[in-house]
Amino acid sequence: MTVPEGIIQESVKKVPGLDGRKMSKSYDNVIPIFATEKKVRKQVMRIVTDSKRPEDPKDPEGDNLFSLLQFFATPDRLEEIRQLYINGGAAYGDLKKELANLILDEFAEPREKFNALIADKANIDKILNEGAEKARQLPNRSSPKPARPPVSIKLQTKEPNHDHTSQGHCHWCAEY
Repeated sequence: MTVPEGIIQESVKKVPGLDGRKMSKSYDNVIPIFATEKKVRKQVMRIVTDSKRPEDPKDPEGDNLFSLLQFFATPDRLEEIRQLYINGGAAYGDLKKELANLILDEFAEPREKFNALIADKANIDKILNEGAEKARQLPNRSSPKPARPPVSIKLQTKEPNHDHTSQGHCHWCAEY
C-alpha cells in the first residue's frame, strides 16, 4: 500500500496566531471560529501589531494582521490593503474589524450548524450511547490473552547463617 503524501500550499502551511507564532490552542492565540460573534471580535482585536500610526508606511510581509487577512480577503481587496500598508493609511483597528467581519461571514453557516448540533443534548447522548454499545460488542484488542494471576517473588539470601528461628522480622528475605 502506498502512503499518500499531503499537498499543502506554501501560503497556508503555517497559519499565524494572534501573536504571530503558529496558531495553537496551547499558545492561547487562536480565533475560535465556532465561538459567539462577540468572542470572535474580541480575539481578533487582540492580534498583535506594532505601534506605527495609520499614516506611517508599513511592511505587509512581516505583519501578523496582514498575514491573517490573506486567508479571507479577496485578491483585489488584499492588494488595496497592501497599498495602504506600503503608502501609509492602514489603520490597524479598522483592518481588525474588517478581518472579524470576514471571519464571521466565512464561517457563519458552519457556526449555525455547530450551534444546532451542540444545543441538541439528547441527540449527543444518544450518539455517544450507541457508540459505547458498539464498542462493548467488539473484542478487547488491547489485551488479546487473558491476564495471568499475579506473581509473588520470594527473595533469596546468601547469608550463611540465615534462619527463621528468631522472633520478629527477617531482614534478608522479608519474612516473619
